[in-house]
Amino acid sequence: MNAKKVLAIAGLATLSLLAFSGCAKNVEYESNRYEDLGACNQILIDATSSNVTVLPSADGKVSVECKDLPKTKYYVGMQGDTLVVKYNPKWHERLFSGVAFGKDETSAVIYLPQGEYNKLTVDITSGSAEIPEGYTFGTAEIETTSGSLRFASDVLGELSAECTSGEIALSGVDCNRLEAECTSGEIALSGVHCAALEMDATSGEITLSDVTVSGGLAVECTSGEISFSNVTAESVCMDLTSGDVSASALMVSQQMQVSMTSGTMAFERCDAGSMKISLTSGSVRGTLLTPKNFSVRQGSGRVDVPDDGDGGACKITVTSGRVQLSIL
Repeated sequence: MNAKKVLAIAGLATLSLLAFSGCAKNVEYESNRYEDLGACNQILIDATSSNVTVLPSADGKVSVECKDLPKTKYYVGMQGDTLVVKYNPKWHERLFSGVAFGKDETSAVIYLPQGEYNKLTVDITSGSAEIPEGYTFGTAEIETTSGSLRFASDVLGELSAECTSGEIALSGVDCNRLEAECTSGEIALSGVHCAALEMDATSGEITLSDVTVSGGLAVECTSGEISFSNVTAESVCMDLTSGDVSASALMVSQQMQVSMTSGTMAFERCDAGSMKISLTSGSVRGTLLTPKNFSVRQGSGRVDVPDDGDGGACKITVTSGRVQLSIL
């Protein structure tokens, strides 16, 4: 074996021992506080595996308190009118920090005066972030990969929420437009009021409870799951591939349109001014609150609906699926 190979093997062995030693030792954290950072109009939170919380400031000043590792600290500072809180250590820094293969307990608490701010951006990987009520943002973008996000503030413009395999909870939020996208994670909306709502679930899960949409609600679902409970909207448009949708007390003042390939949709005590259902091989079933004037076109599928009433139009097109509706 030549000298270069010997040195390479020795170096690799030393690195492995150091890494193991770093992971096996007790991790020591230190506390750092950044006081009176000045007025800010925008907030940027960018963290990997750490936990970030926003709390009201008791003295009306912006400050940040961090629980750091000695060699992998948060970056905290002002960039123009933007408060920046970042935790993105390099892989080799994490390797020798003692948390490379363990739980990262670093954290940051942002003490922020309640009020109105221009923009909020939150991007976390596997950590967590919490934005409470009492704040209003012009726009907000929140994103997580496999972590968790809790958001309860108001947004004057657009709120964008995106998760890959993580979890996002929106509670008591008032906003103009809300876009929620979920790959294989979970997004939960509770007590949300907005003018327009757009949702996209691939193989994840989206739940809505006590949600009011003054305008249109659009849903696109591939193989995920979407559930509605006590939801009102002016119009609803659903495009489903092989996902499942369940709706209880979904009330639509104008038209509800459902286009489905092989998914399943279940209504319970729902209604709309008019309905349009297009079905390939899936199924739509459930109960409506008011009579409908049914117009049915079917191939080899099965349609089971009540006799025509004096209510709104309900147009149903079925290829080989099944539609079964009844009027309460």
